Amino acid sequence: MSERTPTGQFLPGNSGNPGGRPGLPAEVRTRLSELSLPAVQALADALRGDDARVRVVAAAHILDRLYGRPAQATDLTLKAEAIDASAAHLAALVAAARRRDPRIIQARGDVE
Repeated sequence: MSERTPTGQFLPGNSGNPGGRPGLPAEVRTRLSELSLPAVQALADALRGDDARVRVVAAAHILDRLYGRPAQATDLTLKAEAIDASAAHLAALVAAARRRDPRIIQARGDVE
């Protein structure tokens, strides 16, 4: 059994899954290996096809496998004015949370 802290977290060097993720069965791995060459050939055929959309998708799949997918930039900026939450809605959420957990106390300035 892995050792944990009093709060339940694993101690450094311990894992909740010491055996790791189970691998694929040998027969599945063999069958997938047999299908890999025809799969690459299907992508090559699609790359030489007549439909431009199919060629683009085939090229994207080939490049993704060869070089990995490109990094995506994500904007996580939160603007307060973009939130549409009225005081009554927020008060209802706080009240519901208090009903679920009586340890949540009313703070000064809370609206009931």
